[in-house]
Amino acid sequence: MSHRLAIKITRGETDAETVAMALSVAAASVAGGVPTALWLAGDAAWFAVPDRIERLSVPHADPTQSMSTVLQFGEVYLCTPCALRRGIGEDSIRPGIALAGAATFVEQVVHPDVQALIY
Repeated sequence: MSHRLAIKITRGETDAETVAMALSVAAASVAGGVPTALWLAGDAAWFAVPDRIERLSVPHADPTQSMSTVLQFGEVYLCTPCALRRGIGEDSIRPGIALAGAATFVEQVVHPDVQALIY
């Protein structure tokens, strides 16, 4: 049985270093062939909107490239209630990001072969 990784980011632009770390872990995971689901929740919901991740500036990190890698090789979810609370509509999110709620997150992480990381 192969292991999976679920990473949930809840931090926003004011905690750019934590966001960059989470994205780096997600990108390294997919690059290593580990099936990975990245969840954008709380203030991280804004990173589902085009050009928002590009605003992050973190020395020795490339959040934009990390997000691109995860979008290309992993799964990316946007917390539906988090998006609604912020007025983020489905038509304003990056291609490749799916809206999903708590039930989908729980369904993913209750399996014994899944490791969940929350940032």
